[in-house]
Amino acid sequence: MNTDFQEESGLTKFRDEYIEEISKRKQRLLSVISNYCQELHDRGEKTRKTSFDKLVEELLRFDDNLDSRLHQLKSIWLQHSKDFRDSAYQEGIKLSLEGGHKCIEGLEDVVNDLLRDIHTKLKNIIMSIKGYPRGRGKAADFQRTVCDLFEWLFIDKLRRRNDLKRTSDGSQIKDGVLGIEEWYNPKKDFGYQFQFLFLECKNYTQEPKSKDLLQLFGYTILLTVDTDTIKNIPLCFLISRRNPNTDDLIWKLRWRIYRQFKRLIIFLDDEDLSEMVENKCNNDNPGKVIKNKIKEIQDYSITHP
Repeated sequence: MNTDFQEESGLTKFRDEYIEEISKRKQRLLSVISNYCQELHDRGEKTRKTSFDKLVEELLRFDDNLDSRLHQLKSIWLQHSKDFRDSAYQEGIKLSLEGGHKCIEGLEDVVNDLLRDIHTKLKNIIMSIKGYPRGRGKAADFQRTVCDLFEWLFIDKLRRRNDLKRTSDGSQIKDGVLGIEEWYNPKKDFGYQFQFLFLECKNYTQEPKSKDLLQLFGYTILLTVDTDTIKNIPLCFLISRRNPNTDDLIWKLRWRIYRQFKRLIIFLDDEDLSEMVENKCNNDNPGKVIKNKIKEIQDYSITHP
C-alpha cells in the first residue's frame, strides 16, 4: 500500500472539504450583504460592500493569520451592521440583520473547526516523529512523517511534488519535494524566495555528517539541467534527530557551499520541528524558525567574507 499517496489523498480531501464549506458560507454571507444594499438603495453601501467582499474572499486561504482575519471580519461586520441600521432608520425601512449575524457565526465555527483539526493533526504528527526510535528500522517512517508535517504546517501554501523526487538523470530519489502554490510568496514567512523545498531526512543515532550535506547539495547541482520545471534554486533542509555540532566539519562546508554556490541548506532537528508546530498552534508563523536560521547564515557570510 502506498502510504505517501494515502496521506496525500487524506490531506487533499481535508483541504478541499473545508474550502468548499467556507466557500458556501462566504457566498451566503455576500448574498445577504447584497440584499441589504438592494433593500436600502444606497450606492454608498455598495462601496463599503466591496471592501467587505475582499476580506471575505481572503477566508478561502488557510494561512497563519486566519483567526486574526476572522476577528477583523467581525469588526467590519459590526460597523456595516451599524451603517445598515442607521440607513434603514433614516429611510423608514424595517431591516432584520439576523441573517448576517448567523452567517458570521457560521464562518467563525468553520474556521475554528479548521484550526482545531489542523492543530490536532500537527500535535499527533510531531509526537510520532519524536517517538520513533533512531536508526534504519524507522528511517522510512521518519522520512514520510516529516514530509507530512511540512504539508500540514503550510497546508494552503505548499504541496508535495512526488513527480520531482527523482533526479533528472534518474539515478537518485530525494526524500521529499514540496512546491509552492502559485499565489504564495514565501519571502514573508521564510525570509527567502524559492519555488521548491528539498527535504533530506536522516533518522540517525548520531548527527548527520558532511556526506549527507553533499548528497543534498548534489541534488541542487543536478537540477540545473531541468530548468523548464525548476526555475529557482530550491531551499534545502537536512532534517535529523539532532543537529550537527557547530564544531563539526559539516558547518564549515555548509558556509562554503553558500558562499560559492548560493545554495542554502538548513539544519533542522526534533526540537526545531517541535518549535514550528508550537508556533503554528499558537497562530504564529511556523516558518519563523527557518527564517531565523537563514538570517544566521546570511549574516555570517557578511561578517566572514
